[in-house]
Amino acid sequence: MNSFQQTQELLDKLLPIPVDLPKIYLLGDTGAGKTTIIRQLLGTTKQRFPSVRRTRTTIAVTEYVISREPTFRAAIVFKPIEEIRRYVREILEDTIMRGYKAFVGKKLVVDDLVTNLEESPDQRFRLKFLVTEEQRTVFAKELAQQLIPQLSDWVEKNFPNEKDALDTVLELALEDGLSIQVQVLENEIMDVITKRILEVCSTTVADSIPKHFEITDVDLGAFLKKLKPLLDADDGSISPIVERARIRGTMSASWLPQDTEIVLIDGEGIGHDAKESNQLVLSSRHLDYFYLADAIMLVEDSERPFIAGGKSALVSLATNGYLSKSILAFSKIDKIEGRRTKQIQEVNRGLRNVLNALSEDQKLAIDHGSLDIRYLAKMDDDEPDDESKNEVVNLLSNLRANTLKAKPKYYRPSYDFELLAPFLDKATAEFRSIWDNYLSDYGINRKPWQTVKAFNFRMVWGQDDYWDMRPVADLHHELITKLEKFITSPTMWEEEVTIRLQQVSLERFKQEFSNQLVQLLRKMLIYENKQRWEESAALRGAGSTRVRASKITTVIHQSAPSMTEEHNKAFKDAIKDCFQKALKDPVK
Repeated sequence: MNSFQQTQELLDKLLPIPVDLPKIYLLGDTGAGKTTIIRQLLGTTKQRFPSVRRTRTTIAVTEYVISREPTFRAAIVFKPIEEIRRYVREILEDTIMRGYKAFVGKKLVVDDLVTNLEESPDQRFRLKFLVTEEQRTVFAKELAQQLIPQLSDWVEKNFPNEKDALDTVLELALEDGLSIQVQVLENEIMDVITKRILEVCSTTVADSIPKHFEITDVDLGAFLKKLKPLLDADDGSISPIVERARIRGTMSASWLPQDTEIVLIDGEGIGHDAKESNQLVLSSRHLDYFYLADAIMLVEDSERPFIAGGKSALVSLATNGYLSKSILAFSKIDKIEGRRTKQIQEVNRGLRNVLNALSEDQKLAIDHGSLDIRYLAKMDDDEPDDESKNEVVNLLSNLRANTLKAKPKYYRPSYDFELLAPFLDKATAEFRSIWDNYLSDYGINRKPWQTVKAFNFRMVWGQDDYWDMRPVADLHHELITKLEKFITSPTMWEEEVTIRLQQVSLERFKQEFSNQLVQLLRKMLIYENKQRWEESAALRGAGSTRVRASKITTVIHQSAPSMTEEHNKAFKDAIKDCFQKALKDPVK
C-alpha cells in the first residue's frame, strides 16, 4: 500500500485539483447516507452513480471535483499486487480453517465455503466482486473434495493428540505441510482476478496489474459507463483493488448555482465493521482528511443517530481541534413522523442527549449552539425537497465565503516543556497496557494468531491498522487526551489577547499538532520498524505465533517508552519537536 502522501502526490500528478476549490470530507457510519448526498450534489441519482447500498458501500476513498470544464476525467490508483495477493491468501486460510472444523464435525457444506470466499475476514476486500459465484463454487469444491480432506489426514498423521492446540496445528499445516497446495489455489484465484482487471482496463499487458488507470470523455453517460466497472459496489466491479480515485468534471445538480465548484471526498464509513463502530478511538486514516479538508461533514442517520461511530467522530473532532470546521448533517429526517419542525426537534433532542453523555463520560464539553447543523430530507428521491436544497446551497455558499476570507491572526502560546514528562508517561503506559492485552498469553483481549498475522502484514504495507488493532490511532488518542490539560493551559501568551482569540489560536494549534503527531507516530511505529515488521511477518513454523507477538510487543514498548527508561529522551524530544513545529503560524 502506498502511504497517504504518496497516493496524494500521484493523484495530483495525474489529475490536479485547482488550488482554490474548497474541500468537504464526508464522515459517518456505514449506511448513514454520505454517498447518497454526493449523488444529489453531482446530479447523478438517475444514473445510480456512485453506488449506494445500505451497508459497506464505499471502500476506496473517492474525490469528486466539481469544476467548470468541458471534459470529464478520472484517475484511479490501484493497490499493489502483493497486497491483493495477501488478501486472497487471508480469505483462503480463513475458509480452509472454517471448512476443516466443519469437516471434522461432519458438517461441511460447499455453499458455506462459497459464502466464506466472498470477502476477507475484516470485510475490507470483497473477492465476490472480482470472482463470480460460479468461479467461487469451483474453488469451493476443490477445497471440499481435495485440500480440506488432505488437511485432515495431515493433522491426524502429524498431530493426532493436539486437539487443544488446533489453531497452532492448522497454522503449521497451511504454512508448511500443505503450503504448495494452498499456493496453487491462490495462484488460480489471482489469475482470475488479473484477467478481470485487464478486461476492465482494456490493456494488453499480459499478467500485469497496472499501478493506475485514467479515463477521459466529453459525454457524461459514456464517462460513467466506463467508471462503473472500476468503482461500483457490485459483482463484476474491480473496486476492491482500487486504492483511491479522483473524478473531475462538470457533474453538478441542476438546482445548484451554476458557478458551483467544490471537492467532495467520500470516505469509508466509520462503522465499516462492528469492531470499529464500537470504538471510541477513530481510525487514524480519517485524520489525514481532517487536516486536508476545509470542512468536515459528519453525516448521521436521523432515525438512529449516534448508535455506532458518530460518538467517536465527535470526540475526535473536538479533541483534535476540528469542531470549528465541522458540519453535522442529519440525513433522512423525513423518516421521522410529523412536520419538519417536529422532526428537527426530535433530532436535536437526541443530539443534546449525546452531548450530555459525552460531557459526563468523557469530560468533553461541546456547545450545541456552536455546531453548524443541517437537516436533510428526501435525499433518496430524484431530488431533495426544497428545504434540503436550501440547506445545501447555503452551506456551500458559506464554505466558499469562509475559504476566501482571511483567517484571524494566530497568537502563539508558550509552554514549559519541563512539565511534559508526566503527561507523556500516563499516555505511553496506557498505550502499552492496551497492546499487552492484545499480545500477551494472558491478555484479557488477546488476539488470535490469524488476526495478529494479518495486522503484521498491514504494518509491512504501511497501513495504520487492522480491525481494532490500530497502534497509530491508539497512541495518538492517548497522547492527545492526556495532553489536553497541558495544551489548554499554556504558561503564557506572547501577546496580550482575549479569551476568544486564545481559543481560536489553541484550536488552530491543536489541528497542526494533531497532524504533526500522527505523522511522527507513523514514522516511529511503522516506517522506522519496517525491517522488524518484515521479519516478524516472515516467521513460519512451530513457535512462530509467540515469537511474532514478542517481536511486536518490543516494537510497541520501544516506540512508546516509560519516562523512566533509558531511551525516553528521544521520545520526549520528538514530541517536543511536534509542539515546536505546530507553534509556528499554522497554515490551516
